[in-house]
Amino acid sequence: MAEIIKNLSYKEYSQMEGLSNSMLSKIAESPAYYKYCLDNPQETTEALTFGSLLHCLVLEPNNFERDFAIEPKINKRTNEGKETLAQFYLENAEKTIVDEEQLNLAKTLKDKLMEHEIAGKLLTGKGENEISLFWEDEETGIICKCKIDRIKAKIIIDLKSVLSAKPEDFMKSVYEYNYHKQNYWYEHGYTQCFKEEPKGFVFVVVEKKPPYIVAIYELTELFKAIGKIEARQNLLTYKDCVTKGKWWGYDGEKAVIHDLEPPQWVLNKYLENLDLEDK
Repeated sequence: MAEIIKNLSYKEYSQMEGLSNSMLSKIAESPAYYKYCLDNPQETTEALTFGSLLHCLVLEPNNFERDFAIEPKINKRTNEGKETLAQFYLENAEKTIVDEEQLNLAKTLKDKLMEHEIAGKLLTGKGENEISLFWEDEETGIICKCKIDRIKAKIIIDLKSVLSAKPEDFMKSVYEYNYHKQNYWYEHGYTQCFKEEPKGFVFVVVEKKPPYIVAIYELTELFKAIGKIEARQNLLTYKDCVTKGKWWGYDGEKAVIHDLEPPQWVLNKYLENLDLEDK
C-alpha cells in the first residue's frame, strides 16, 4: 500500500489514517503521553499557527483566502465590538485566524527567503508543494504518513521558522524537536511511495526576529542514522502498545523502581574539588 495525494489541507491530512512523525515524537515522550494527546486533542499553539501561515504564503499563496482570515481591528471592550468579533469568528469557523502583525511578519520572512541565493531557488520554480504520502511499514504493518512541504528535483525541502538559525542552536533544535527522525521518516516515505530514493533532504530555516537571517541545513549521515534508529524504536514501541492494548509511562511495560545517579555537573564539581586538594 502506497499512496501520493496532492493539495490536501492540513485538517484533511490529519484526519486520515496513518502514524506521523509528530505522533512518533509523542511516543518518544512516553506511550502514556501519546495516548493522552490522542484522547485530548490540544489547541494549536501560536508558533504552529505562524508556521502554517508562513508555509501558506510561501508554498500555497492561492490557498490563503481559503484557509486563513485576518482578525479585524476593533474595540473589543464595547458591546458593538464584541458582537462584530463574534460574528467574524462565526463566519470563519473553518479558517485559521491570524492578526495583521502575524501576517506582516510572515510577509517579511517570505521576502527574506526569496532574497536568499539558495533558499529562493529551492522554494520557487518547477516542483511540487504540500505532498502527502501514505504507506504501510513492511516490518510492523503500521500505516504511516507524512506531509512534505516541497519536492524539487527529487530533493525534499522542509521550511522552518525559528528563533535562532545559528548552527549550534539549530543543531540542538533538530534533536529536541525530532527533526532528525523527521528526516528519516520523510525520506523513507518518499522511497516507499515513489519507488526510488530522494536525492537529498534540506531544512530551509528563517529566523522570526530581525534581521531575519536565512540558513540552509543538511544532516550528516551520522545524524540521519541516529534519526532512523530512534524512529524505528518509537515505531516498534507503538506497535507493541497497540498489540497489547497498554500505554505505559517511563517504566516500560512493567513497573520498576528507578535508580538515580547524580548528574554529571554535580560529579564534575566534586572531581574539581578533589583535583584542588591533590595539588
